[in-house]
Amino acid sequence: MPASTNTSDEPGSANIYPLYNLYSETCPCGKEFYQPNSFSLHLRSCKGTKKRLSDAQNKWGELMKRRRTAQRGNLGLESEAEGSSDHLEVLDAGGAALSSNHVLAEESQGVLGRRARRLPKRYEDFIAESPAILPASIPSPPEPTSHVGAAVSALCSAKVLVPTSAEPVICKTLDSSRNVFGLFRRYHAENFPKHDPDAQIMLEDLVDVGCPQQKYCAGDAPQSNYSFHPYPNESSFLLGHWYWNGGVQKSQEDFKSLVDIVSGPKFLPEEVRNVNWKAINTQLGQEELDEEEEWADIDAGWQRSSVSLLAPFHRRTANPGPKSQQVSDFYHRSVVSILREKLSNKDEFQHFHLEPYELLWQTVPMERPVQVQGELYSSPAFIEAHKELQSMAAEPGCALQRVVVGLMYASDVTHLTLFGTAKLWPLYVYFGNFSKYRRCKVSNNLCEEVAYFQQLPSDFKDFAAPHFGQKGISDTFITHCHRELFHEQWKILLDEEFLSAYKHGVVIECSDGVQRRFYLHIFTYSADYPEKSFNCSLCAIPAFDGLLPEPHNGNIVELLYVYAHWHGLAKLRMHTDLTLNILDNLTSILGQKLRKFDDETCSKFVTLELPREAETRNRRAAKASTKKSEGLTNSAFPSPNPKTPKTCRCKRLNLNTYKHHAYGDYSWTIRQLGTTDSYSTEASELAHRSPKRRYLRTSHKMFILQLAQSERRQVRLRRIARRHNHHPATKIQNSSASASDSEEQTRPLDQKYHIGKNQNTFVHIGRFLNDNKGDPAIKDFMPVLRAHLLPRIHRKNGATGFKDGTCGTPEMEQKQLDGILFKADRIYSHKIVRFYYTTYDVRRAEDVINPNTPHQNVMLLADEKDPSAHPFLYARVLGIFHVNVVYVGPGMINNTPTRFDFLWVRWYERVPPEGQFHLDVLSFPPVARSASLGFVDPADVLRACHVVPKFKEGFRHKDRMGLSKFCKDGEDWKQYFVGRFADRDMVMLFHWGLGVGHTYSHDVHNNATSMWPISQTPASQSDLRGYEDDSSPTQLTGADATSSESTNLSNNLDDSSPLGDPNVEAELSSKERENEVLSDSSEEEGLNNGPLDYQEPEYDNYDEELRAEFENMYG
Repeated sequence: MPASTNTSDEPGSANIYPLYNLYSETCPCGKEFYQPNSFSLHLRSCKGTKKRLSDAQNKWGELMKRRRTAQRGNLGLESEAEGSSDHLEVLDAGGAALSSNHVLAEESQGVLGRRARRLPKRYEDFIAESPAILPASIPSPPEPTSHVGAAVSALCSAKVLVPTSAEPVICKTLDSSRNVFGLFRRYHAENFPKHDPDAQIMLEDLVDVGCPQQKYCAGDAPQSNYSFHPYPNESSFLLGHWYWNGGVQKSQEDFKSLVDIVSGPKFLPEEVRNVNWKAINTQLGQEELDEEEEWADIDAGWQRSSVSLLAPFHRRTANPGPKSQQVSDFYHRSVVSILREKLSNKDEFQHFHLEPYELLWQTVPMERPVQVQGELYSSPAFIEAHKELQSMAAEPGCALQRVVVGLMYASDVTHLTLFGTAKLWPLYVYFGNFSKYRRCKVSNNLCEEVAYFQQLPSDFKDFAAPHFGQKGISDTFITHCHRELFHEQWKILLDEEFLSAYKHGVVIECSDGVQRRFYLHIFTYSADYPEKSFNCSLCAIPAFDGLLPEPHNGNIVELLYVYAHWHGLAKLRMHTDLTLNILDNLTSILGQKLRKFDDETCSKFVTLELPREAETRNRRAAKASTKKSEGLTNSAFPSPNPKTPKTCRCKRLNLNTYKHHAYGDYSWTIRQLGTTDSYSTEASELAHRSPKRRYLRTSHKMFILQLAQSERRQVRLRRIARRHNHHPATKIQNSSASASDSEEQTRPLDQKYHIGKNQNTFVHIGRFLNDNKGDPAIKDFMPVLRAHLLPRIHRKNGATGFKDGTCGTPEMEQKQLDGILFKADRIYSHKIVRFYYTTYDVRRAEDVINPNTPHQNVMLLADEKDPSAHPFLYARVLGIFHVNVVYVGPGMINNTPTRFDFLWVRWYERVPPEGQFHLDVLSFPPVARSASLGFVDPADVLRACHVVPKFKEGFRHKDRMGLSKFCKDGEDWKQYFVGRFADRDMVMLFHWGLGVGHTYSHDVHNNATSMWPISQTPASQSDLRGYEDDSSPTQLTGADATSSESTNLSNNLDDSSPLGDPNVEAELSSKERENEVLSDSSEEEGLNNGPLDYQEPEYDNYDEELRAEFENMYG
């Protein structure tokens, strides 16, 4: 937790978090609980609760079948190991791999003869899910309906009355039940809606990681009564669909898909021999369809309109007055027709929200729920439009349900080629009734191309030039004509049909057979304006730190910190009222830091424009003067005189720009329309890929018509495939498919991690220890590994007394450690491990760790009782392993080998923060220090983290020589920054307790004192313990090792600095390193005589050999 050097008048020091009531919950069986974890554990074994839960689930069985509910706790941690000669019981399902020369060891934890040390805290990673399913009818008294083991809340808190009139009147507030994350929906209606798109959400819909590519295969679809018109048969249709919708630039996957088609049981080569492909493509791409054709049901085809521009010529021109100029054809589509096409599609209509709702969040400690902003259909603007529509008088004689359709337009000019002048100006429309996670995904095809805007033709200047004479056409005139042409095209789009649907609605029969009246409403229009802030500030602090002297260096670092923090909050995909309050506060701080930077730093330096900028300005000035003097309009302008002096002008930071003034609008806009990712230009930029790919198939002449035809072909082919149930399905693995390919396609997204099941890479334990006995990282490798595995074995066997997050409790007898045997004396290594976790916005994300790459740092929860302590531990993964363990000690159940996955890590320790607006700083303890390395259960890892060297401090060892080849400590920097702004989820992790999906931070013990943004809380004394005397490095003695406080691992990592003051003691001398080794050796005297099955006689002289090696290396 960064310390604050400011008092209460420092910006950002105000407390913006409310206090919450303490937790108390009573089970229906009568027992009362005061901690949520106790209540949750009780619910797992309470028969009365299970009976109630079973009854509730049976009532809603049909709806629950349509979604995959996440299971609570350590899900899927037990599976059958594959690739072994024997059947192994797999305790931990996870996946990663490491080379055999990277076999690593684990942290020195409570082995025999030493007190136990606290390990990272175990946590429950609830699987991402949508808000709780709505009741099928008006609910009776509350009954638990959330998934197994979750804390259950009331179903509905509203008093519901049966409507007595056909006229919809909003007079009730209906609250759904809370899900495991504390989210629930609030409707303003007479009844809960029968159409619930959130009930269709499955786990795959909440995953942000890549999924296996989906293919169309012949013979998988059932028989259908529809024909494949205009294709004569199924074989020709499959080839046509593969060509038009399978991508322009064919890949190996496309080739395999083609092989699957032609090798399918229903593909007949004779059916495609005499097919007239040209005629079929013409029919698919035509603008208007024959209504008699059975496949042309509801189609939003392209229309062609002519656009005329009235060019105004003022009275001083040769021919004053408006003159009409015909512009080329304008291709566009009807938004009402597009809406009909969407609603008639069953697959898309089931995700279309007909009624908005407020999304609220309330965890156990909160007194009242807080508003959650994310989707457009749950935003105040949409809800207000819905209320206004329902309060209006209905259309005469119409009692249909009235629905608001949220239109979100986006347009931007894009270049179709890397070289050339071919450009396209498409207009896209999104329907805000769809979730942003669906409509912004290109593969869902929810972005519709509405029009291709035309610009002024190349001959327009020839038309206007005679009216202006030798004075030439002014830039103002051209700008005005561009704007008028743009408005003329919008007049065509906003035609009578659109205005009628906007005012009176349009009746459409949806795919469920129900007619409804839909009212168009434009909520947003996004154009490609320059970004108001840049992402470079996210990782710029390590590069800028130390470039300038103080106080300018401090001003720059603090400004970059606040900028990155503000940018991270402004781009969140899920906001609450609490985080928006922080954004408001941070916006004020950003303004103050900008003005301070301008006044104190910018004023002290003379900054000039770049030479190329000066040359560009001079060329532009020469071009303008030549044009004015010669009266030319379309001539080549001479370059400026090379003898003209090119002076560089002074450039100062200008805060009086729209970019800076718009910062304050972010919070207000999010509160009205939802988060910025819903209407940013990122989605439209991704949508440009579709016309760019289709452009490659055109003749590059009159390509707009060809683009429109190609778009229709793709849509109509998808409609034919949908009619014949040719839905995308993952290709079935055949017998020749490799195990790795099959494993890649079936990622266990509902588990905490995944490590490969293969056992191809392994090392013999005895040989490994003997070959690397001089490496300090290998010291006590086997005793520590056994001490790490013993509690996990006992928990696996159901033993009590072993707390989560601790090791060595209850007392571990020597015979228990001796009872841990390793099958074949092997440790199996892996290269990568994939961690799956629930993000702050209740999505499922993935991090990949590879020890041989820079992506090797992880973070874990600290098992700290002090709520003001730093909540995380940081470690670098040295290796990824698994072992097959046979336990024959006390409490054994059987002799079946059980697989245990573990990570070999090197711990970071925290360095005192430099100030309030500074990143957290870490450093490595010496590799010879006790507990500097350790073993970690992959299930305890929270996620990967971003650790960047603090380049300002330099390397730790000037000679770049280290002691351990596994730790690679010769490459260590003195200090490291924690990149807390690496992504949105990392930003919210440091706002402890405010991430909706971070259920582990919703603990009642943390709400009163820890629910703060870590970066904005003044330092407490707990953050400074261990640093009272920085004059000498902290030495770990035998007495300290046996004390109750110093044996706590988190204290060792967070509160003791191996370097003392990092700015003074930059490097440990060889003598100090030797003393630490000797101190650690004397502390652990007798451990080497423990139960090492592979111990060699040479190990007795381990310390002497290590000392000799140190003396040879460092003199």
